[in-house]
Amino acid sequence: MKTNRSKHRRFAGLCAGLALTTAPLLHAGDPATDFSVEGGFAVGQADMPGGDADLLGYAAGFQWEVGKLLITDFGLRADFVHLESQDNTAFRRNKLDLDARLGVSLIGFLNPYVAAGTSFASSEAPGYIPEDDWTLGYGLGAGVGITILPGLLHTTPSVRYAEFDDLRTMTYSLDTALHFTVIGVGLRLDYEDNLSRDGNIITGVLYAAFRF
Repeated sequence: MKTNRSKHRRFAGLCAGLALTTAPLLHAGDPATDFSVEGGFAVGQADMPGGDADLLGYAAGFQWEVGKLLITDFGLRADFVHLESQDNTAFRRNKLDLDARLGVSLIGFLNPYVAAGTSFASSEAPGYIPEDDWTLGYGLGAGVGITILPGLLHTTPSVRYAEFDDLRTMTYSLDTALHFTVIGVGLRLDYEDNLSRDGNIITGVLYAAFRF
């Protein structure tokens, strides 16, 4: 009996030690990086009163892990997207989101987080939003980073609410990235639901990422 108990204790201790050792390597937001920059192409479609619009544009962003404390981590995330109509429907939009994120690593491969920040938007899309000047709004969000292959492949489903003077939106996103060494590639899919009036924007961003 003592022998079996000793084996069980040694096994439990080994598992606990292994978990503590590998937990930092399995950080799910973006494994094995403290800072990354991204850039790529964006395609999409806007559905709004007055007609649909096929969209084309570009995107850029960065992510910075500022610091960690025990099982929590604090970071900054910025995303810029430019979209413009490719047909006769009037649509042109620039949007910049800047968020502070607070994450928790309870399990090595899961990193849930909450976020709060600001949004800047400039639009020429009368069917989607009446404002055409740069406007300032705020955003609240949440998501969970999921490590599929440690240090190589991760995905992050998330949701973000943004409010401006004449526009309220809810955006559902799925961001999946594959990193090789310093360079990686990713695909982000966004569905923006216009809560102020009928309309939505579906966007796909294919990007390259450089991490440090």
